[in-house]
Amino acid sequence: MFLIFIPSKYKKKAKSRPRQTQSAAKVKSNFKVKAKGKGKQSAKPSGDSPLNVWEGLGLPQPDLPVGGRLSAFFPQWKEITQDSWALSIVAEGLSIPLLREPPLTAEPIFFPPPVDLEKALAVRREIATLVEKSAVEEVPRHRFSPGFYSRFCLVKKKSGAWCPIIDLRPKKIKIETPRGIITSVREGIWATSIDLKDTYFHIPMRKSDRKYLHFSCEGKIFQFRAMPFGLTTAPMVFTKLLQVVVGFIPSREKTELSPSQDFVFLGYRFNVARGIILPTQEKFIKARSPVLQFIQTSAVQVRWYLSLLGFLNSLADVVALGRLHIRPL
Repeated sequence: MFLIFIPSKYKKKAKSRPRQTQSAAKVKSNFKVKAKGKGKQSAKPSGDSPLNVWEGLGLPQPDLPVGGRLSAFFPQWKEITQDSWALSIVAEGLSIPLLREPPLTAEPIFFPPPVDLEKALAVRREIATLVEKSAVEEVPRHRFSPGFYSRFCLVKKKSGAWCPIIDLRPKKIKIETPRGIITSVREGIWATSIDLKDTYFHIPMRKSDRKYLHFSCEGKIFQFRAMPFGLTTAPMVFTKLLQVVVGFIPSREKTELSPSQDFVFLGYRFNVARGIILPTQEKFIKARSPVLQFIQTSAVQVRWYLSLLGFLNSLADVVALGRLHIRPL
């Protein structure tokens, strides 16, 4: 998901800024951060309704599968950018920057299916869906060649849907955080958010590198032909390509086209009318129970404690004096 800031002609007359309290935390650009807030900003700029705007988008080549679909828009990319790195990915596919050549095996490696029958059926359905989307392709036996085989697994999203991931033993990656976008947000602006369907699958993989993305299921061999979830460089590649947006498929269900001054982004609530960022109500509820348990318990397991500490640390930038409060922990 990414934000689109509305031009100044949509801005309403700026209101006087609320009086700052001693507990209000400040970050760059004088953008304040508080732990709590009242209500949502209901006023919105005039204009076409979100439905009319959506219907007028005119998605190019809607019948084209999502898997590596950016390559079909290479002529348009050449017209709007001279970035050789971006153009090479769109034209030839992403090449994996390897520190060293991974061990390739001539014979396929077949991993055991999930023990849970429901999850095993979900894996089968998800692979069939990926093939239909052209994100994955089956490797026929007459085309077997040495490859690097990884486990294919599913991670359940908050919505209940499954997210397919290839286990490439990922290292820690840097992702966008509220602190990273605060400098781009100004008090009083308007914004909309667009969520993309099958985000990474839009980006094609270079044919010569697909052998590193093999996995097996029920005696069949598959390989990713589009950038998979699980690749450590995927967030960086996707973020850079978003600077030139051509050929992506937006998600109608999660996209908010109506300009707003009170929105949720990256799991945090941004109230730009008041110039504050705060945790969502869900995060408050999620934090309350373990914090009370921690206060009332004399001893806890190390894993549970580290999980709590990590969650509180994720809120530190959007709670007044957050990092100061968790420092004694």
